[in-house]
Amino acid sequence: METLYLGGYTKQNNKGIHTLALNDDGTFGSSALIIEETNPTYFALSKDEQHLYTLSHSESQPGVAHYQQHNGHYKFIDRVTFLETNGCYLALDDDRQLLYIANYHEGKLAVIKIQSDGRLSLMNITSHIGQGPNANQESAHCHFLDRTPDGYLISCDLGTDSVSTYKLSLDYNLVLKDDYHAKPGTGTRHLTFHPNGHYAYIIGELSNTIDVCQYDDGHLSLIERVNITDNTADTGAAAIRVTSDGHFLYASTRSTDTLTSFKLSTAGDHLTRIQTVSTGGRMPRDFNFNRTEDYVIVGHQESSDISLFSRDHETGLLTQQATHAAIPEIVCIRNS
Repeated sequence: METLYLGGYTKQNNKGIHTLALNDDGTFGSSALIIEETNPTYFALSKDEQHLYTLSHSESQPGVAHYQQHNGHYKFIDRVTFLETNGCYLALDDDRQLLYIANYHEGKLAVIKIQSDGRLSLMNITSHIGQGPNANQESAHCHFLDRTPDGYLISCDLGTDSVSTYKLSLDYNLVLKDDYHAKPGTGTRHLTFHPNGHYAYIIGELSNTIDVCQYDDGHLSLIERVNITDNTADTGAAAIRVTSDGHFLYASTRSTDTLTSFKLSTAGDHLTRIQTVSTGGRMPRDFNFNRTEDYVIVGHQESSDISLFSRDHETGLLTQQATHAAIPEIVCIRNS
């Protein structure tokens, strides 16, 4: 058995972050509410699972909260509030003891230091400016900030169709290294890297596409652009994941409630679509693998349902399982 961690909105019946058991036989077990937070829409776990950091909107101001596991329960440690609207992405850099935050509505990126006593200190806020041709691109909308395989930071801005690479200075400033500009109207949302570190895959929320790019020392260059679904009018691409062996890539589309599987070339520079399946719920905003990558777990924002797919390691194909869990408004999934 392994433990899954689930976070999401708390606009309806959800109360915060849950755990969900995934049994060895491919069924869901019991679930539990482990942390009560307002809109913990993205969170991160430390490598030893003793610390959990989450976006939150508690105490009437958005920010980030830190919890530590103690006797099987997560105990509140600290909270830092510095935003006007809730963030949309949070990543943990365990090596540097830093948190990276992207804020969609304000078009901002933030760096937070985790002090030795667990307290959180805001170190830097960087604002983006610009716009794109789509109605949803009236201003900058930062949607992703995380570490690259070689230690830079990289962000996706849905509002400006740009992916920016930064060097982190000693005083925690983001020093621009390079900008990659996707096709106008792409809505660059998230990205992931091939395990070899030489290729990046950028998912476009508004275009429902994936840009396959070569990556070298902070620079991205386009190799090919792939449609996630057959209908080029589809929008709402959301999550993107690559298997640890670098053989397969998966992407979700919210407008069609589907999950699409791609086979990667040996080098990682080419995608071939092999399957599109219904996720079995409404608005699959996030999905993730379990620890062994035998399964794909899909969370749905608009239906109270967590669905499960078995994954063939040789073919990459997915098969939906009969088991499901009724946990509402889920938009972030982490495995143990």
